[in-house]
Amino acid sequence: MQRASLCFAAIVSSIVFVVLSRDAFSEEASDRPIASERFRFRHGEKIPLPVTIFGDKYRLMLDTGCTGCVLDTQFRDRLGDVVKVEVAGTPLGLKNLEMFAAPEMLVGEKKRVLVRLDGVVACDPISLTDDDSDTYHGVLGMQFLKSRVLRIHFDDLYAEFLSSASFDREDGEKLHYKRGVPYVLARISKDGYQSFLIDTGSDSNVAISSEEFTRLLRKGRIVLTRPRIAGTAATQVFVRTGILDSLEVGSFEFKNVAVEEADNNLMGLQFLGKFDLEMDFPNQTVFFRPGRRIDQPDRRDRAGFRVYRL
Repeated sequence: MQRASLCFAAIVSSIVFVVLSRDAFSEEASDRPIASERFRFRHGEKIPLPVTIFGDKYRLMLDTGCTGCVLDTQFRDRLGDVVKVEVAGTPLGLKNLEMFAAPEMLVGEKKRVLVRLDGVVACDPISLTDDDSDTYHGVLGMQFLKSRVLRIHFDDLYAEFLSSASFDREDGEKLHYKRGVPYVLARISKDGYQSFLIDTGSDSNVAISSEEFTRLLRKGRIVLTRPRIAGTAATQVFVRTGILDSLEVGSFEFKNVAVEEADNNLMGLQFLGKFDLEMDFPNQTVFFRPGRRIDQPDRRDRAGFRVYRL
């Protein structure tokens, strides 16, 4: 799923944005990890975090591709008055975002941490995994993550927050930020480096911008495969997919990489799952350790169809 800065909420028809000034809300132990807690997830599942909102516990997705925070519209009537309305671009066109003062949100099971947020987005209920029973009630994005060190053990299926990075900064790859979300440089087809969004909210493998996809196709660096159909029941579009000859990330080189066309270069969970991934957001560094699936061939989308709910 391709989103610029609004994350998955961009694909639904009813969106509410909740905002809060930085000084209006403090976060307890904001510079410490969520103590000794491992956040488990299943293979192929996006990473859920337990979050207490209005006294009840919900599942929010951990999403590095989202600038802010998202809540389901079930919270809409409890958010108070609209602060302001902004217009934002989405894959389905322009949407009005209603902005509210954020509620108190406590993250974790063992030692809950009060979240400091500049904003929260609310949208329609939507299942974001292959199993329709696994519904997320929102998203925690970079407003929550930017002051933390996050390590994702894809082999052992858990994520954790660390008090400090476990690697020397010189051994990692430099992160840079665009519109508040993290990018890393990767070399495409031995042909120079480009920025790729590290997106834990996307179930894609690797996405290439439309312009670059066309250029690589013309040079014979991408071999087309069956296109994927994306969109809604009312609006369907064909997305070009293919096999890229090579992609280099840090000290790793991958051959015959499954890619798809998108608005923006990104690395999704299928690709990131090849690593033990550690992201030191305050120091803008990412460390790629090889995982057990580092040499596993890319999984192809055999269904060729993806539908988004409106």
